[in-house]
Amino acid sequence: MPAATTVEFYNGAIKLGVDATAPYSWTIYGIQQGTYSLVAKALVSSDNLTSSIVQVTAAPVLNQVPTVSLTAPANNASFLMPATIAITANAADNDGSISKVEFYSGSPKLGEDISAPYAFCWTGMAVGTYVLTAKADDNQGATTTSGAITIIVYNQGSSDPMADIIGPLCVYQNAVQILEVDSNKLANTTAFSWWCTGSTKNITAMQPGKASIDFGPGFTGGQVCVGINYSAAPWYTQYCKSITVCPGAPPPTSTNQAPTVSLTSPTNTATFTAQATVALTASASDADGIVIKVEFFNDRPK
Repeated sequence: MPAATTVEFYNGAIKLGVDATAPYSWTIYGIQQGTYSLVAKALVSSDNLTSSIVQVTAAPVLNQVPTVSLTAPANNASFLMPATIAITANAADNDGSISKVEFYSGSPKLGEDISAPYAFCWTGMAVGTYVLTAKADDNQGATTTSGAITIIVYNQGSSDPMADIIGPLCVYQNAVQILEVDSNKLANTTAFSWWCTGSTKNITAMQPGKASIDFGPGFTGGQVCVGINYSAAPWYTQYCKSITVCPGAPPPTSTNQAPTVSLTSPTNTATFTAQATVALTASASDADGIVIKVEFFNDRPK
């Protein structure tokens, strides 16, 4: 059989191309979704020869889901009321476009943005802990939800729960407040040294990592600090908390309630042999404060 002079390639009746040099081939670029009936026709001097039909199918490209991540606020961030929280996200779609990004606090939807940069300004929230997420939709209906972040909103005068030193952000003059070190920082502690850069009447160290501070009439704002010695690395660390004077007049003070105390041991009318060792125990509480000390007497104090 004489050699072919050219070979033509067809999809059904549609000619795709021709090759006049062996080995004969043709490449189809950018093939679209669908079914194709491919044949080859060899042109020889004596006759034309046509191959059998080869049927191929181009499957649709699977839609890739978009990507989305929250960029602000930071995880575990805390906000003082009244808070305005800027929530922002990055979103992308490799095989299409982003149609919208929605912002959620738990299940409730806070809002959405249809164009980059994707953001929502949240106001009017109540005091509490919130879990935020973002959901991205692409142009073909695929969705992705970001990882969650937690934020805390708290009132003026309340403790910032994420601070190194837990205590109020503002105090009224002459107020006595208790501040304490975050319990996560108390491992291996050996000594504490408290001080304040503002004008305070006195600082009384209580149990380890806790101090009672009388801010006095001249307090105009400053930093409460504590230096901590450790028995292991980091050996020494200093933490500080900025405290301002609360605006406005302080709330009316209530009359201080007297503490309660009772001997729990020994029992009344108990008898002991002379030279005995007698253990005295008591229970004490204060409904509107703390018990500073309990003293023991033989007969009632004068």
